[in-house]
Amino acid sequence: MRAIVPVLATLAVACGGNSHTESPDATTAGSADAAPDAAPSISSLCGASPSSGWHRCDANPLVTAMRPSADGRIEWTQADPTVLYDADEQLWKAWWSTVITADCSKLGTAEDVHEIDVKYAHSSDGVHWTIQAEPVLRSNTDPDEWDNTTVETPTVIKDPNATPDHRYAMIYAGGNNAQLMVEGQTGWQLGLAFSADGTQFTKLPAAESPYADKSTPFTKIDGLLLLSTDAFPSLSNLQPGIVADPELHVIGSTYDLYFSSLAMSGGVPAAYGISHATSTDLVHWTMTATNPVLVGGQTPAVQIADDGTRTLWYHLDTDTSSEPSTLFPTLGVWKVTSPDGITFSAQAASRDFQWDGSYSYETYGWLPGVAVARGPDGVDRMYYSGWGSQPAPAGSCVFTQNGMVTGTASFDLATAP
Repeated sequence: MRAIVPVLATLAVACGGNSHTESPDATTAGSADAAPDAAPSISSLCGASPSSGWHRCDANPLVTAMRPSADGRIEWTQADPTVLYDADEQLWKAWWSTVITADCSKLGTAEDVHEIDVKYAHSSDGVHWTIQAEPVLRSNTDPDEWDNTTVETPTVIKDPNATPDHRYAMIYAGGNNAQLMVEGQTGWQLGLAFSADGTQFTKLPAAESPYADKSTPFTKIDGLLLLSTDAFPSLSNLQPGIVADPELHVIGSTYDLYFSSLAMSGGVPAAYGISHATSTDLVHWTMTATNPVLVGGQTPAVQIADDGTRTLWYHLDTDTSSEPSTLFPTLGVWKVTSPDGITFSAQAASRDFQWDGSYSYETYGWLPGVAVARGPDGVDRMYYSGWGSQPAPAGSCVFTQNGMVTGTASFDLATAP
């Protein structure tokens, strides 16, 4: 989720592209994918990880922005990634938020015309990515829809319990600025969509939404899954707030969800942090009574061990003045653990992994959201996004404390033993 302050209108970042070639239906970032059974080791691609801590991949940036979009505009960013390893296909798969615009210099101005969509990419090695040209889920399709302004911060699972047409499930954040604003920002809520193969998603029909027969702030509710007013069982008299940045897992027959959350009451924030819920059907959710379970945190990324122990990475920045970027500046991620997914360990004295401006692909800062995934080699991978000074093609834009400069958003990787 985004900081609760007005920041350059209501953008939420996304996008991608490194060295690439164009085809009618895909863009390849880096060199072409090898056959799945020929994928080299991650250490040969990224360099050896230290015995502890995170190691930035030597191949970074994996993807950079400013690629042409399918309709001839540009993909300005890629952020809020969700990444999984598909053992059946021996492929890494990623989905991320992408801002699509004709001119990034006009973002946040009266001349701004952009949309925020979800893109898809796949890779045999998790380093070299082939990016599908068309978004898998789009905003700006109907001004009456609850998510017309933006669809973003996706989380995707391949669901072994689902029917073939619902094999991939995506929960995402969406909003409609004409129908709901909260604290000067998009009033993000959560939506649900399904896909047979992960390359094109269809929203939950309005008639199947848990809000089909209920009053909402929105005119149309295709895909609408969770309103913020239902995320806090212990609070009453709530007004519309924000839920965003979902993180979804399936454990046996139970779906497990973490998400950023802001409760509003009497026109002021009543609670803020990472909340938790469970479901047996992906549509109807039982909220944890103590939400938020991690006060002050946002944009969760979660690993769940075989014994149920959760490791949770999250953003919590109270002073970002050291970072040049002014668009949702993010300094890094903290890490906590929990035996039950509800009660978490104390926050450490320092971040688990953090921004380092000495790298050209993150000179100006990080963007919100990371994805943590473990491959068949047992190596943990953290995918994250930065604002880089290189490459800096003509027409590129990064918004900094010293004004707009050229540079690009990057999709990057760090590994840990």
